[in-house]
Amino acid sequence: MCDNALRNPKLNPSTAETRIRIQACILPRRPNAVQRSPNKWRPPCNDDLPNPDYKLPIETRLVKYLRIWRDDPNSLTINNRSVEQEIGSLLESYIGECIPYGPDSLGSWWSDGVIHLEIHETAPDRFKLLGVTWIDCLGTAPFEIDVELNSRDDSHFAKTVFRIGVLDDSGCPKIVDRRFDARSVLEKRPRRNRDWAMAVELTPP
Repeated sequence: MCDNALRNPKLNPSTAETRIRIQACILPRRPNAVQRSPNKWRPPCNDDLPNPDYKLPIETRLVKYLRIWRDDPNSLTINNRSVEQEIGSLLESYIGECIPYGPDSLGSWWSDGVIHLEIHETAPDRFKLLGVTWIDCLGTAPFEIDVELNSRDDSHFAKTVFRIGVLDDSGCPKIVDRRFDARSVLEKRPRRNRDWAMAVELTPP
């Protein structure tokens, strides 16, 4: 039987992040290039901000965008994406950071993109994130993440209960066939902590 008990390491999963600067805001000036008027407004880009998003830890960014989603689920981010798309993109990395706190049997798992996401506010400053993620390119896995925000700290969640993956008949982690519809995979997710491939509680140090 594989180890999938609910655990509570006093660790913060957002300890490692590859920061890649993917785009400069202003291209270098070239001879004979037409210059835009200095008085003409242009929308700000990430580097125009005092603290560009890509310089912040994944968890800090998730806190930020969950607050934005709470206030207006239809709002757009500075990258002109919906706030739900932004959260889904960040969850790909967050899931990858949380998996190492689970059983050794998940050691080869890594998230390769969230393909379905549902966000629910279950109480003030408490959210349930339900979805399905790619595991490498091999197949998918459902996840259920309960997070609680801290009104006095924007850098970390006050508490996270992280659940991912299903078990086979032997009680070991199983990747779902990639041909299965994501909504169907989510609907058939486990309902008890002990039935998930991984279920852990994470709190700040």
